Amino acid sequence: MTAAVASRTRTKAESNGSVFDVEAAAQAAAAEAGDEAMPFTLRGETFTIPPTKAWPVKVSKLLAAGEITDAIGMLLGKEMDRFLLTEPTLGEVEALFAQVAKWSGVGGLGN
Repeated sequence: MTAAVASRTRTKAESNGSVFDVEAAAQAAAAEAGDEAMPFTLRGETFTIPPTKAWPVKVSKLLAAGEITDAIGMLLGKEMDRFLLTEPTLGEVEALFAQVAKWSGVGGLGN
């Protein structure tokens, strides 16, 4: 589809009020499924893994590649620096992601 055709199609759809709002649909699906954030603590500090359906797509690629630290960073966002200050061990990160896998229903997450 050319850019001009896409533009005309988008304009036609918008004028009919039939533009599909992906963000709104994803939020509704998450609410219906009971997709919730997963809080956890480490050394007395509380952190939150966002609801699975809110994860950036890149997280799955990072996890598949075994890039756990980068995946944690994407999931924790602004909390990542505070998380690293707790000096988590590899064993603690493994335990965290085992629980995240169980909680999220996405199976094994990385190695």
